[in-house]
Amino acid sequence: MKNLLILLVLFLGAQASTAQADYKKSPAKFGVKISVGKLMAGQEKTYVGNPFDFINHEVMYEGSNAVKNIGAFYQQKFGYLFLRADLGYTQFSQKYNVKSYVQVANPITFAVERFQFLDFQVMGGLNIGKNFRVGAGPVAHILVNQNSELGFISGFETRNRAITYGFTGGLGFDSGRLHLDARYEMGFRNVGDHLYYVNRMARSEEKAHVLSLTIGVDF
Repeated sequence: MKNLLILLVLFLGAQASTAQADYKKSPAKFGVKISVGKLMAGQEKTYVGNPFDFINHEVMYEGSNAVKNIGAFYQQKFGYLFLRADLGYTQFSQKYNVKSYVQVANPITFAVERFQFLDFQVMGGLNIGKNFRVGAGPVAHILVNQNSELGFISGFETRNRAITYGFTGGLGFDSGRLHLDARYEMGFRNVGDHLYYVNRMARSEEKAHVLSLTIGVDF
């Protein structure tokens, strides 16, 4: 992924140098931005077994709340090309219903996991007319904090990766100091791949894709 970031920046730099022969380089834009998104993963069941492979719990992933982000951005246009970098802080929660088979009444318990990430994203692409942009690029999510209410499950543990990655495509609109972006991120992880039951990874298949809307204002 680091090599991909380097190649993308070098490619855009080379293209921008060529474009300057015919187009004037626009001033760099620095600003702040906020975004709200939706984790697109659907409901999914995973099962917790004991060392003898008897099922103790059914864990239903129900969805998440809004994916909220606040941060800063840099944007530069080179004629018909643009480069943008975003740095932000993201937080969201994942919701679960846990059905227990170790008690006679088979009670259902509601549980939440909360996540905080520091995100770094680079995007590049084409300017369309005076105001529109279309582009794509990689994103890295650095885990800042995570806590889980699933600890009551016997044998449960979380094994979070320090950094996870994704790839984003989107459409942008610039008008004066205002910058709007609609983006779709393809997450390179599953919503439950950090969950382990009795040293076994949960068999989660739902991808952590995110659809978001970003509003930015430059200085």
